[in-house]
Amino acid sequence: MFRSERGAVSAAESGGRALHSWMPPLDGLRRLAIISVMLFHYGPPLNGHDPLQHGITFLSQFGWTGVDLFFVLSGFLIAGILLDARGADNYFSSFYARRVLRIFPAYYVALLIAFFLFPVLLPGIERVSPNAHERFWFFA
Repeated sequence: MFRSERGAVSAAESGGRALHSWMPPLDGLRRLAIISVMLFHYGPPLNGHDPLQHGITFLSQFGWTGVDLFFVLSGFLIAGILLDARGADNYFSSFYARRVLRIFPAYYVALLIAFFLFPVLLPGIERVSPNAHERFWFFA
């Protein structure tokens, strides 16, 4: 049994011996990529006179590399999943079904929160939010 990108898949499901196993250091690298992007966006307002905050502000300038690193790592992991499953009968369909089941629920929950909960909790946000006719296309 091996684990790839948070999901467990057996070697039998992958059509033979598993080529890629779960690599915890890659999870750590992805976390660093996410943190660097967050620092890039939220680090500049820090006080530049405090040595610790100055260091964080300096490091936040390199946060744009976190997006590239995250995509490279995700591509590597997805390629590994596809290579491991290449002998299966439902090669692409199972891969895309797992992706849809993983991404769509979170996407639709985020839309519901953004379009229906935020306007109630944050009056005035309607000015920057799409109108009802435009919102339909986000759900389509």
